[in-house]
Amino acid sequence: MSENKILLEVQDLKKYFPVKGTKGPGVQAVESVSLFIHRGETLGLVGESGCGKTTLGRTILRLHEPTSGKIIYDGETIFERTLDAAGKPVGQKVAVNMLPYRRKMQIIFQDPSASLDPRMTVGEIIGEALDIHKLYGSKQERTDRIKELLGQVGLQSGGRGADGFDHRKNAPLKNKCVQKCHSYTTTNPAKRKARAWSLILCPPAAYPLMNRRSAAWAKCARILKTQSY
Repeated sequence: MSENKILLEVQDLKKYFPVKGTKGPGVQAVESVSLFIHRGETLGLVGESGCGKTTLGRTILRLHEPTSGKIIYDGETIFERTLDAAGKPVGQKVAVNMLPYRRKMQIIFQDPSASLDPRMTVGEIIGEALDIHKLYGSKQERTDRIKELLGQVGLQSGGRGADGFDHRKNAPLKNKCVQKCHSYTTTNPAKRKARAWSLILCPPAAYPLMNRRSAAWAKCARILKTQSY
């Protein structure tokens, strides 16, 4: 019986994005979509690029707040809003706190470079979810859980492959890079330090900020690429 239960139901869901300087509802990204998914069922959504597939998924999860419609998850209404023909709200809006549902409803983004913070190690990224939902009782339990999850997908649980080398905790490297990189952008000491440190946190993104012909760029690149400290 539980396998036939409707897990997710969407009724007449709409998502419009306002356009600055214009009147009307704006860009109609999702228009009157209704669907339901049974527990254990997989639903494929097919359409050309730009037709609103990703926006629909984000709107169902309320990463984009719906314009109107109704979303029911496991029998609980997590969003409901009705608009009249003129686009004005009718009745009371229902919009529950989504934090308790984030453990149950998630999206896997297709672009890892835009989804994963390059300044965080793999262990830190996994640990952040454990922190938000308070899924551990002690620091050791948190560490063990991270290693367990990494092991389930075939990643090493130590070194650079998992917890990763955290440059931010290595004071000698930090100080050396600050000293070597301080001259490439600004005369402000605080900005020099911050921008030099940004190279350690995210070298690929920070390199374009520098003149590649400069001696400072060469020094920073050599330090960061070889990590000779």
